[in-house]
Amino acid sequence: GISAPVVARCQAATDAPAAAGHFTRPAKDLFAAASAVSADGANIAILEDDDSFSFDEQGRLTHVGYTVYKVLTEKGAEAWDSISIGWEPWHEARPEIRVRVITPDGVEHALDPKNINETPAHNGDYKIYSDGKRLHAPFPAIATGVVVEEEYTQRETEPLFAGGRAGWTTFGREEMPVEHSRLEFDYPNSMPLRIAAIEFLNAAP
Repeated sequence: GISAPVVARCQAATDAPAAAGHFTRPAKDLFAAASAVSADGANIAILEDDDSFSFDEQGRLTHVGYTVYKVLTEKGAEAWDSISIGWEPWHEARPEIRVRVITPDGVEHALDPKNINETPAHNGDYKIYSDGKRLHAPFPAIATGVVVEEEYTQRETEPLFAGGRAGWTTFGREEMPVEHSRLEFDYPNSMPLRIAAIEFLNAAP
């Protein structure tokens, strides 16, 4: 099953959520942990699948997505060989992306920022009159047997809606084992936050 805690923390501070632990574990330890995930018949085994959402006093959102997974098959390597993140410059900063690929021999291969490509958003990604853009980054050394650690950060420069917002996110992945998933909210005392959990199937706190 999936271990899926939800943390909502109200605080006076308005800093973005800290990435404690991200990209700090020794390569061999992270590789071993990802390799221990039970994943019979799957193309990918996911060790960590986390999201944090931080709001400041002006309602601007910082979202950090973090995933660690092991590639088990050639099909998995083909499908999970890159990252693509969209954003709208009128209210968002250019996303930040960090990736390291760990090969079975323990060697780390970091994503070269020069290999991050920026393009206009394709038709259908955003409304016609949007300034939407997209970042795409192919992963280095991707192959069957590697472990990938990836993190992306999206920051608003202006709140999308001054009066507040509603949204949803998911735990787990379809037909993919996930060992641990964490959803965290940070928000100031002045901002009310309502959370509802719906259909937690096969999840263990």
